[in-house]
Amino acid sequence: MESRRRLQQFAEGTRKLWTKPGNRQAVRDSLEKIIKCRTLSLGAEIYASESELKVICHTCKSRFCSSCGNRATLTWQREQWRALPDARYSEICFTMPKQFWNHFQQDRRLLSDIAVLAASVIGRWIQACYGVMPYILVIPHTFGRRLNFHPHLHILVSTAGINKRENRFVHFRHIDKYALMYWWRFAVVHYLAQVLGTRAEDVDAFDGELDHQSKRPWNIHIKRFSSKWHFLRYAARYLRRPPIAEDRFISVTDEHVEYWANDLKLKAWVRIKVSVEEFLELLIQHA
Repeated sequence: MESRRRLQQFAEGTRKLWTKPGNRQAVRDSLEKIIKCRTLSLGAEIYASESELKVICHTCKSRFCSSCGNRATLTWQREQWRALPDARYSEICFTMPKQFWNHFQQDRRLLSDIAVLAASVIGRWIQACYGVMPYILVIPHTFGRRLNFHPHLHILVSTAGINKRENRFVHFRHIDKYALMYWWRFAVVHYLAQVLGTRAEDVDAFDGELDHQSKRPWNIHIKRFSSKWHFLRYAARYLRRPPIAEDRFISVTDEHVEYWANDLKLKAWVRIKVSVEEFLELLIQHA
């Protein structure tokens, strides 16, 4: 089967595994859509003339689908290009300690809340320092380079905004990553204590973990972009693409899946070979 169909091939071959009770409905819906993508199951448009007949099957529109995800990303880029003001931008990547990742994997609603929290932290800090409210766009991201579950946030921030008191457009350049780290760390720890503190199986252990993580440095990365298009091209890699692109597959069989992964320690692409069951577990974390 041609490489662009390998994810569809995998979904078809593992139906008995992902339709088992216990898998989230979002997982079932995403993989079912991939199987039906560009088939008559989703309907089709028929174009005919006196000498020719052409049938164009509907697409699934799933983020998990490489072709549909790519088209949605291009549409998003055009919409944001029209909406964004012409200014310089920075990208801020907010991470969290791996000890918290499991909570976000079990309760996906936390990911939406944490995105709102991140925008609030950055907006308040910039307002306090420069008296302006910048444009902020948060893109939650769940997968790492090896398909592991690694929740973090890519955030677009304009380095300019309107000062309402003085009624003027203000530019600024410096964003203090260490100050933002303190604000972000405090906000996340406080949020998790409020939301999960009473639900924890061992409240004392959970409180102890929160206290420990609130005293250690968290990783925050800041990257500056010369234009909005520069950021939009960068952000498109994270927005609506599937967790693994079709061209990263090496082989898909009934027993195993082999694919390429970018190893940051080795600074090279490496071949990863896992069983079908293991690959499914990696994949469905991000549905």
